[in-house]
Amino acid sequence: MTAADRQAFLKRQREMCLDRKAPFFMPSDGYCPYCGKDVVKREIEDGNDGRALVTGCPYCCKSYCE
Repeated sequence: MTAADRQAFLKRQREMCLDRKAPFFMPSDGYCPYCGKDVVKREIEDGNDGRALVTGCPYCCKSYCE
């Protein structure tokens, strides 16, 4: 994954949140503050291009909503 892929994902995530009037829950840098793993990379691998709301870490399962 390139830096451009990461930025594109985060941009789509922010735009989707604005369009749906949803909070932007995920860490702004794309790394989980609890386990330190790359959430963006995992989301892309799982088929999310940034247009599905990310509310928690796919690795450690911690919620970003609380």
